[in-house]
Amino acid sequence: MSRKKIVIFLISSIAIIGIVLTTYPVIQSLVSPQQVQVAKSSYGTFPLCVYSSDGTSGHLKNVTGIMLTINNENDKGLNLSCIENSTNVIHINYVYVKQQVINDQGDLSTGFMKEGEVFIGEETIVIPVKLSPGVYTLVFSDGNYFQVNIS
Repeated sequence: MSRKKIVIFLISSIAIIGIVLTTYPVIQSLVSPQQVQVAKSSYGTFPLCVYSSDGTSGHLKNVTGIMLTINNENDKGLNLSCIENSTNVIHINYVYVKQQVINDQGDLSTGFMKEGEVFIGEETIVIPVKLSPGVYTLVFSDGNYFQVNIS
């Protein structure tokens, strides 16, 4: 009788430990925001070839803001909610996303398109925003964030 209780206790303990170990990464990602995977970032004025939403016509535009190469590992698009520091919160409605487009000569080219979200995978984006020097936090729609130092 006592041996049976010990076996049941051991099997239950192993099952609980297995469940905790397999669900821990999922629970951790849901509960605590993490820093977004950003390969590089820079602030300045960038000459961008900005294309229309259908990707047919483009024009050169100087955009002041933050350029990031970001890796969106989520299973859906990602929105940039805001940029904040200790005194200000700036809400962001759109970003420029680097994409393959067809230029006026019919050749495949690289350009930027105005988008509301960052798609899955590695993307280069430009956030059109004028900032004073300081440390800013870019907050994404899934709660994750990225800090950038503007000098």
